[in-house]
Amino acid sequence: MPAPPGPHVAPTVPGGRRPGQPGPGRPAARRPSSRTRAGLLWSGIAVGVVGGVVAALLVVVPRLSGGVAEDIEGRWSGQYGDQYLLVDGKTVRMYYPSRNGRAQGTLDSDVIRGWWVEGTGTEPGGRADFRIVRGSGAQLKLDGAWSFGTGEPGTAWDLTRLDGTIPESATAKLNNPSIFPTPAAN
Repeated sequence: MPAPPGPHVAPTVPGGRRPGQPGPGRPAARRPSSRTRAGLLWSGIAVGVVGGVVAALLVVVPRLSGGVAEDIEGRWSGQYGDQYLLVDGKTVRMYYPSRNGRAQGTLDSDVIRGWWVEGTGTEPGGRADFRIVRGSGAQLKLDGAWSFGTGEPGTAWDLTRLDGTIPESATAKLNNPSIFPTPAAN
């Protein structure tokens, strides 16, 4: 009977090989081919890119925090000078003194859809749609568009929020729903 192996000799199995080594009925361990390694590398890169895009969207996609009314009420600046917004439930009213203009719309999540009028009447001059966008820091913007009549809004009407102030003269207009556009029922 052979002597048991010493501490410096690895044990063997029948056939004189060490456990885990290739032998009859046991194929040699294969290294992944360069094609497989490249596929794994591209898979890892793809997962990293997708994860990065998702993370970026979570940071960059505009979101409103807190109450929307508190976020959008106040003084804004745009191509028609200072403009003032007031929120009453889901109704948003805007007054822009430079043209005696008023707009009124319905707030749905981060979108305001409504109508505008200028001058003394209340017959709508056209449609106005705005998307509320939170920029860098606390900067708030309205990406908007307007149209004449019932056409799809397409002419830019963009605003940047300046602060939460509304002068008394604008507050009086904003609190008078009867001067805002009232579109005829379809």
